[in-house]
Amino acid sequence: DQIAIDLRVLAAAGGAAVVTGLFFGLVPAWQSSRVALASSLKDTARSATSARRGWRVALMTSQVGLVGLLLVIATLFVSSFVRVSGADLGFDRHDLVSFGSSDLADRVPEVLAALRATPGVASAAWLSGGEVPLVRAAFQGGSGGTRLRRADGPGDGAGVADTAVNLWSVSPGLFETAGVAILRGRAFRPDDDAGRVVILDETAAARIFADGTDPLGRQVSVGRGAGGARTVVGVARAIRTDGPERPADAQAYYPAVAGSGMPRFLVRTAGPAGDVVPRLQSTVARLLPAGTALPEVRTMDEAFRRLTAGRRFNAGLMSVFGLVALLIGAAGVYAVMSSLVVERRRELGVRLALGATPGRVLGGVLRDAAWYLGLGLAIGLVAGRVVSEVFASLLFGVRPGDLSVYVVVASILATVGLLAALGPARRAARVDPLVTLRAE
Repeated sequence: DQIAIDLRVLAAAGGAAVVTGLFFGLVPAWQSSRVALASSLKDTARSATSARRGWRVALMTSQVGLVGLLLVIATLFVSSFVRVSGADLGFDRHDLVSFGSSDLADRVPEVLAALRATPGVASAAWLSGGEVPLVRAAFQGGSGGTRLRRADGPGDGAGVADTAVNLWSVSPGLFETAGVAILRGRAFRPDDDAGRVVILDETAAARIFADGTDPLGRQVSVGRGAGGARTVVGVARAIRTDGPERPADAQAYYPAVAGSGMPRFLVRTAGPAGDVVPRLQSTVARLLPAGTALPEVRTMDEAFRRLTAGRRFNAGLMSVFGLVALLIGAAGVYAVMSSLVVERRRELGVRLALGATPGRVLGGVLRDAAWYLGLGLAIGLVAGRVVSEVFASLLFGVRPGDLSVYVVVASILATVGLLAALGPARRAARVDPLVTLRAE
């Protein structure tokens, strides 16, 4: 929303186009003004000097190199976005909906029953003491936490370092609803004593029990000593609550107690979340006191799109630039190869008259094009490798020197370049040797 197309953009683009056209049009205009009239009227006059041909080849090679450079950068950005979009968050964000309302704090069981009875709802759970994963980072920012320590460590916790964790109070069924796997032990049961059990995620378990002790059956507490200690009954999979580009923070889960805080409900839908949201809103509206504003219902996919909006914009923009550059590069290859074929028409006609087959002539022109493309590609890929280091900090899941990126770019550019050269090469193979010999 900070970028717009206005008169300044139009003026800059138009000015660049005019200046570029005039600048590159001066060279052929200057060359045409130096042609000798007498020699230009002779049938046997050479249509181009080797110097002019060399300049055209150099221009095409440079163009291919610049296209290759831009394609490398574009491919890196697109690859980063693809990897971000497919990153494993530790839970299933698809078809997952959340909302919270303090007006429903005293009616949690009733709300859960109503949500589960809503058409299109597969499961529902609730939590308190924190925001649903992704939503906090996408819409609110900031984070909270507490510190846990072993309550049964050496000396009853003496000398055992605190570990910062995000503390969640969750209902039975939340792990299943969110798609968070329990790696060891078990999930919460309805008959669990809320003040006696805890589930750690694998990150918290590894930090608190860094000596390799099995956390199951051990106790952890807030602060020193065993007062208020809770027994670890399970180890859950680590989740990335703030998006794919943030590391997985340590998490600890307590059984939730209705009325202890603002409830936030998590709903797994059986179909597309967007189709079920209106039904959820109708269900919630019936449970709220008259005149109470309806809470905002958010999907995890919406939160994820918000978190990755910058990368999506960059990937889309670079994709457009790369595609335009590829089309311009193909046009350049076609134009230069067409020009070179026209200039070599006499030579090609003589070869055909002396017995060369059209296929051989076609292959020769394509080999020349492949040589020019290879040289331009080498320049572009090397330049792309150097320039990509500038963007290293903006990449995710891909390195500037990732070989697969350069293989993809080389394959695309080589294929497009050879296809662009195929038309001129076919025309070269169809040169009539009789017309050429008659002119000679």
